[in-house]
Amino acid sequence: MSFCFYSVRDIMNHAFTLTCVLVGAWIVTGGTHAGVMKYVGEAVRNHTIAHGNSKPIATIGIAPWGCISNRDVLDKNKVCMSSVTFDVLSAMRNARKCCM
Repeated sequence: MSFCFYSVRDIMNHAFTLTCVLVGAWIVTGGTHAGVMKYVGEAVRNHTIAHGNSKPIATIGIAPWGCISNRDVLDKNKVCMSSVTFDVLSAMRNARKCCM
């Protein structure tokens, strides 16, 4: 008898993203690059690279306020929300600092 063990990363990269596409699920995470949230982000990235925008997955990351870089530009009294940009690499660096 043989057993087949899959890592969390394998499951996220295949079964989870396929399920999200099939049912049109939205993914909501804690918005940092740590733990299962890291695997979710990597799986969505890999899916997007493989399929482009033909099979999009809606993803929302709600990060702790202290982990957001340049959060002063998000002050509703200073700027229109449509003009705010998000720097993924900067956010990943800040997330690593916040989660350690």
